Amino acid sequence: MQAAVRAPAAPWREVLQRALKANEACRHSRYVQLATVRPDGRPANRTIVYRGQLEGDSDVLTFVTDSRSRKIEEIAQSPWGEVAWYFPDTREQLRLLGRLTVVDSATADTRLQQGRQAAWRNMSNAGRLQFLWPQPGESRGDESLFSPAPPTASDPVLDTFCLLCLDVEEVDHIQLAPVSLRHMYPPSGQHKSTVIMLHGLGDSGIGWAFLPKLLAEDLPHTQWVLPNAAVRRISRFGGQSSTAWFDILPAAGADTQQDAAGMKDTLSYVEHLLEQQAAAGVPSSQVVIGGFSQGGAMALLALRSERQLAGVLALSAFMPLTGEQPLFSEANAQTPTLMTHGNADQVILLERAQRSVAGLTKPGFEFKMYPGLAHAVRDDLVDDIRAFLTAQLSF
Repeated sequence: MQAAVRAPAAPWREVLQRALKANEACRHSRYVQLATVRPDGRPANRTIVYRGQLEGDSDVLTFVTDSRSRKIEEIAQSPWGEVAWYFPDTREQLRLLGRLTVVDSATADTRLQQGRQAAWRNMSNAGRLQFLWPQPGESRGDESLFSPAPPTASDPVLDTFCLLCLDVEEVDHIQLAPVSLRHMYPPSGQHKSTVIMLHGLGDSGIGWAFLPKLLAEDLPHTQWVLPNAAVRRISRFGGQSSTAWFDILPAAGADTQQDAAGMKDTLSYVEHLLEQQAAAGVPSSQVVIGGFSQGGAMALLALRSERQLAGVLALSAFMPLTGEQPLFSEANAQTPTLMTHGNADQVILLERAQRSVAGLTKPGFEFKMYPGLAHAVRDDLVDDIRAFLTAQLSF
């Protein structure tokens, strides 16, 4: 039986989840503007509330609506809609274009109907009460009609309650805040060593700010440099823009299908960061290059630098360009290298990661697998990162 091929997460999903997390203190961060087209061709816009992703399909965003709403007729005439989503705390906007599907009591699709029922259960009593109100859009009359006993989660789903699904096809991500090229965290003591940590696809340096904060007491003489990748168009995702250290080609995997030029450009940038550290009095032999996912791949590629490194840390990553030998320079033949991976990672499969470093036979290389870990970081992994870094940077 042929193994199933899993599509990697589209970059916009990570951007959305990060923005929601960063703006969770803003009570209206899940409110979005939905634009549709009226039957007469004029635009229509209204505010709806994001309810989550459809179970089993993270490209489909869900909202709720009333079967009596005018948007039902608009969607029946033209299923296209666009959501504009502004996140005030991080000053960024997402515009998501896609096809809309209305899931009502007559929908036969079992998965969609289960999504509708789950959305009903997850709403507050006050939220469910709206679907007992009089016809939307009409003048308010008898106020008593707006205060019946609210339905509970265990009550049958009202016929007026609909799940609205947006199957996203195009995404624009607009960053309105000034973008720093990198984030730097100085040591509490004398600057003797540095960690350069490269983020993953769709992320930014600030996404890894938790690590220097957690390890500050363990590494009092270590500066952290958290660079931001440039925004690139990702071929595998139809040209969607995302922060990335290199492009992901439509059939990425084999060396001939990897963005060698983009990877080498990023490696040149890492060399530039090492030059800056040397100018500040910290030689490359006192610098660890680390990274997660794409960033971890670049950290492993840095083993080919002619500058001796203090260590390389690659989380949930793979060794790129394995067809180009050697995989490490003479200067880094002894460089301690820790590569970590979860066996539940569905973005970069464990088998791919292991296969990519099959030829990395050198002293000081360790591959550590974490049962149940997905494409993420957890406490026991942070403990191992702490142990690795303190071992390499305790000058």
